[in-house]
Amino acid sequence: MSTNANQMEYIWERIPKLKDGKTIRYLKSDIDYLYYHGFVDTTKYTIEQWKAAFTPFKTKEGNFELNKAQFLSLRAFRYTGPAHEVFDPMRITEGPWSDDDLNLLYKRSVAKASALTSKTFWAYIDALKKIPTRVNEDGHFIIDKAVKIGLYQLIEKYPSPRRRLEKEVRRIRKERDERVEGLKKNRDASGFTVGQTAKEATLEQYQNFVTSSVADQKTEAPIETEEEAIDLKKLRKPGKKFFG
Repeated sequence: MSTNANQMEYIWERIPKLKDGKTIRYLKSDIDYLYYHGFVDTTKYTIEQWKAAFTPFKTKEGNFELNKAQFLSLRAFRYTGPAHEVFDPMRITEGPWSDDDLNLLYKRSVAKASALTSKTFWAYIDALKKIPTRVNEDGHFIIDKAVKIGLYQLIEKYPSPRRRLEKEVRRIRKERDERVEGLKKNRDASGFTVGQTAKEATLEQYQNFVTSSVADQKTEAPIETEEEAIDLKKLRKPGKKFFG
């Protein structure tokens, strides 16, 4: 796996430079974009800490201009953990759930996938509990398809930076796999069997990088990809329930 330093070097090479060829420019909105789209480890750093790191690079126009060394100094803020499979509320086990199970569902899955607070999550559950058919004779909350759809809509409306990152990783993996499959079909159709095309070699190199969302001067976002392990065990608990 590539190191954080190597990843930052890779990102630097892909960010559009100013006319001098040695400096990049971020707008104020870019700083927020980077924080909320998976570039920063939001479990360690607040948005205020992230913004403060750019103060030395602020220009009179209110933008931020950085050279390579200054950009690389931001590596401490970067999220370097794995990008797991995207949490899918529709895969949650249907049936009765105790409050303890619901708490685990929130902590293990919902809290990581969304910006929903525990208070908001429980407000949603408690509102549904007022419907008699939503609670069984043991007082356990009944999860069915309608509940999962509601939870899915909430998470999609308020996704966490981690969820945005994981969805972007999945999107890029899908595109990469489609490209590789297309290359293989073209190669097989042409009868070529020896060696490796330049495109295939490039795609293989990209496998060593994890997706990063980083805005350029306007809208383009340089992206890096990496084949991270999908650890479904982290979304499970002992027993029959599945947490998405």
